[in-house]
Amino acid sequence: MNLQARHTVGLVDSHTKAILIAIMSLALFALTGLSSLKSSRGYQNNDTPCATNPLCEGINLFSTERSLHISAGRIHFGDKVIATTAKTLDIPPSPDLQISSEKFRLFSADVAHPYFTRVPAACLAGGIKNGGPVGFLIDPDSLVVENANGRALVADQDYRLDCRLDAIERLKNCSIAEGETVNLKYKVLRKRIDTLSIDRKGSFKLTTGTLSQFATSPADAPLNALPIAHICATPRKSSLTPASIMPISGVIPSHTTVEDLCRNAMNLSATRSKLARHSKLELLMCGDSVCCGAFSSDQAHSYPSLFKSQLKALTGTQVELTKVSLGGTTSSDLLNSIVAALTEKHPDLIVLEFVNDLSLPAEQLRKNYAQIFAAARASGTEIIVCLPHLPSPLFYGQSWQNIADKPFYHVIPALARRNNCAVADIAYRWLHVGEEGLQPIDLLADQANHPNDYGHRIYAQELIKTVLLNK
Repeated sequence: MNLQARHTVGLVDSHTKAILIAIMSLALFALTGLSSLKSSRGYQNNDTPCATNPLCEGINLFSTERSLHISAGRIHFGDKVIATTAKTLDIPPSPDLQISSEKFRLFSADVAHPYFTRVPAACLAGGIKNGGPVGFLIDPDSLVVENANGRALVADQDYRLDCRLDAIERLKNCSIAEGETVNLKYKVLRKRIDTLSIDRKGSFKLTTGTLSQFATSPADAPLNALPIAHICATPRKSSLTPASIMPISGVIPSHTTVEDLCRNAMNLSATRSKLARHSKLELLMCGDSVCCGAFSSDQAHSYPSLFKSQLKALTGTQVELTKVSLGGTTSSDLLNSIVAALTEKHPDLIVLEFVNDLSLPAEQLRKNYAQIFAAARASGTEIIVCLPHLPSPLFYGQSWQNIADKPFYHVIPALARRNNCAVADIAYRWLHVGEEGLQPIDLLADQANHPNDYGHRIYAQELIKTVLLNK
């Protein structure tokens, strides 16, 4: 039996849903997601956000054009209080990525050619085999399509650019054949997330983040410096806005209901005992495309790999990892495979993650997880259930908070409690990522459903906390 299932690209239900999501306006997303996020964080709707780190006093941040303005205030470092002076920092725009030559097969937009075959490689988050399009990345004025002889094809006559997917599509009366290779030249819009910090001398420093056309991770603050805010550095054609400034408080409200489940030593006592003895741990991780590592920069940055490597580093224990995962699936689809893997391998610990299960009704969830829990008990396997991350509001046409209220997030904790299972609450961390100076959309590589490296890191961190309590 091949327990390591091959990953196929999928979002919640199908390729079709992915296309529909990409077609929706990203502007609408910004309004929906940002307004709900500001509400949840208690922001004032004005142009002067405060530095919300509890160690800062009176330090306000605001922007004009490409500049970040920092007001005077005070900063607490241990038992020392340091007065700071006002400062203005330039935030350079994120330069475009220039693609000078890319070989590309030109296909018509039909069912015979999946959408990702019509999108240039630089616009596919996660790549052709492991991801999908984001949309609105190509600068339309920069696109040049040439045939093999270097002759430029004519836009809207030979081909068209669908900006909603960044798809370049052959038109019916095109002068070249279906699937013929052409050469592309184009510019891709990119962004980065810079980090504003302050040191013990009261000096502000801006650390430049990594450029990416997808959901980029923020820059790390220097050692012994206090991060105050993340700044989203927009492309050259746009100015900074109040939404570009994302203050960091670093204080995530307590969440006792699920934390109680995580801290109950009876839930994972055998696993913790093995780790303490440095006995080899057999780990089974099951899920959908997120568990497969879709849209992470590589497998080493996927949360199963991170969790395994961090467990080994923190405990010195050898961890043997087996995955049962397939893109686009729910627990209903992989139920038999999961039960078979439990029966065959008798792992010490199973981790379940199905963001796609947000689409399942309560009764189906109870049925699926009851069967998995029963099979785990029979095989002597302890269980961690992930309350998965939140897809974007456009996935369901609802706010972040409404997505967090879906049946899965109510049914599974109660079921886990009755079955003595541990819970890793990724959703709660996701919903409160504003306290880390980010927005939930900053964690989604495809702006829809798949985490970027920072999002995968959150999964691994929350799993480590669940297993090792205070780590």
